Amino acid sequence: MYIIVAGIGQVGLQIVETLLEEGHSVVVIENDPDRMKEVDSLDLLSISGNAASLKTLIEAGINNADLFIAATGCDEINIVSSVIAKKKGCRTMARVNSLDYMTENKTACKLELFGIDLAICPDQVTANHMAKMLLLPSLVESEVVSKEGGLIINFVLPEKSPLTSINVEGITLPKGCLVSAISRSGAVVSPELAGKFRDGDKIFVTVDSKEKIVDVEKAFRLEIDISTVVGSKMETGMDKIMILGANDIGINLARNLETSRLVLLMDEDEERCLEASKHLHKALVIRTSGIDDDALKEEGIEDVGAFVATTDSSEFNMLACILAKKLGVRKTMALVEDPDLISLFEQIGITVALSPRMITANSMLKHIAKPGERPNTKQIATLPANDSRVIEVFVTKSLWIVGKEFGKIKLPSNSFIGSVIRGGGVMKPTHFDIVRAGDRLIIFTGVESLKKIDKLFMRSRK
Repeated sequence: MYIIVAGIGQVGLQIVETLLEEGHSVVVIENDPDRMKEVDSLDLLSISGNAASLKTLIEAGINNADLFIAATGCDEINIVSSVIAKKKGCRTMARVNSLDYMTENKTACKLELFGIDLAICPDQVTANHMAKMLLLPSLVESEVVSKEGGLIINFVLPEKSPLTSINVEGITLPKGCLVSAISRSGAVVSPELAGKFRDGDKIFVTVDSKEKIVDVEKAFRLEIDISTVVGSKMETGMDKIMILGANDIGINLARNLETSRLVLLMDEDEERCLEASKHLHKALVIRTSGIDDDALKEEGIEDVGAFVATTDSSEFNMLACILAKKLGVRKTMALVEDPDLISLFEQIGITVALSPRMITANSMLKHIAKPGERPNTKQIATLPANDSRVIEVFVTKSLWIVGKEFGKIKLPSNSFIGSVIRGGGVMKPTHFDIVRAGDRLIIFTGVESLKKIDKLFMRSRK
């Protein structure tokens, strides 16, 4: 596709780099000379100018573009440029920071009034992503891969885990759960080739329902006997959550959690605390630095289920989480500006490190494909600290692989099928199992093979 991206900030740059890796033709618009330098080494056309200018958009080729992505830091520029792009017959996607423009309680929605086919609020998307993890056991990350309830989850094996002396075959998982892949030292490998587990391994497990996450948690000894299933809900043992940073992400996160958890939101800035109090109904807002031992003890950090640092400083978030861990908090979560630092944060003992830039970019990238252009493949996730992707392939009746053995599917050398979701269940296919219509293949692949994967699964049966 021919795609125009306006704004080369953190989110825009992440989107541009991924689009180029996937083989799209990309043009960028940016009026900041310093940011323009970020794309000097990339294979694309760059236009210096105002994205809300018709002249600039025409110069970028808006009349021939398939998709326009407005990712500048200014909502008004993103909206005006999207209006123009839509008038030119282009599909539009925009980053909209202010909730004043968004449909109530929506993180991603269509804004027909402004000609935006998909508007995404970064702070709200990030807060929702974090809340979803905090309401699941062991702070696992999850992505839905089937309407029947199938999920792919990932988590980091903690330091000094007793499992580091065994292979994947030594893990007893219940029916409906399957280890699909292991990310280690910047590479993603199949469980069969990974050998023994190591400290810091990021493990990907496919489960047929979210209730099975508790069983996975216990099998990997992440938090034995902490999580339980009560009816259709999970109790995670994280009844009290402490959040450091009364910025937009911190406030939105507190709002998402305050109805079901005791939430303490902390910030040393009085004005931010007052602003947070206007938006929260049950959460406690406390004015403190978040790195004061005595203050944290006074607020009862010893019985906190999870400590979350959402400030704008990655370094400060790191220090705060380290202190929280020292004071006895077992689960910590930190926001990281640079995705490349995620593995470093996790290596020093922070349970989960998240990049708002990557969360927002991934949220937008999932909606890139034209309707009908790539009917079978869908990108589920971008893996930080390496160049791998998780792809879901939905096997339609007309796809050429239907009726063939899995061993006959020749994937690129750096790609493998981690698991298959069939009829709501999860399986690891052998070479001789037969592919059926309706199967969902969970494939791990390097970015250099994305075009090959797409091409492979666009072929129909003869």
